[in-house]
Order: sequence, then C-alpha cells, then structure tokens
Amino acid sequence: MSTTQSEDDLINSSEHTHDYRTAYERDEHRNADDDLGYYIQRFERESQITRRARAEDVGGVILYRGLKTSRLLAFYDYENLCGTVF
Repeated sequence: MSTTQSEDDLINSSEHTHDYRTAYERDEHRNADDDLGYYIQRFERESQITRRARAEDVGGVILYRGLKTSRLLAFYDYENLCGTVF
C-alpha cells in the first residue's frame, strides 16, 4: 500500500515529533552495526506506536497504520532519521 495524496501532504507538512539527526551527528550511537535499525527501534520504543499500528516500509519511509483501520498514525523517515506521531 502506498500513500494517498492527503497522506503525502500530511507527511510533508508535519513537524517532527522525533528527530535523531543531532544524536547521530554527535556520534551518540555509532557502536551499532545497524544505525538505521537502532533509530527505527528507538522511534518505535519511544512513541510506543507498534502497540496500536502495523509498520509498512514504502522505501525511505515507514508508515504506521492503525491495526483496526488503515488510518495513518505515524511515519518514520529513516533516510533523515526523523518521524512524526499524529
């Protein structure tokens, strides 16, 4: 499933609720073999989004849609290390 135009607009206009770029640049977590995986897991843990949504990787961005509905609840941009919970 890809995003709708309204979801694209929402994603592109949102302010990030989670931004790990500074932490990454400060070398906060360079010991891990998989920095991307670390920050994805950190976003999921801090936002607790996986308790109420399923993840869908659409290339560069992971969409989190409600378990009971397909409503977009959050997204994580793993190329830019930031995400938003709506």
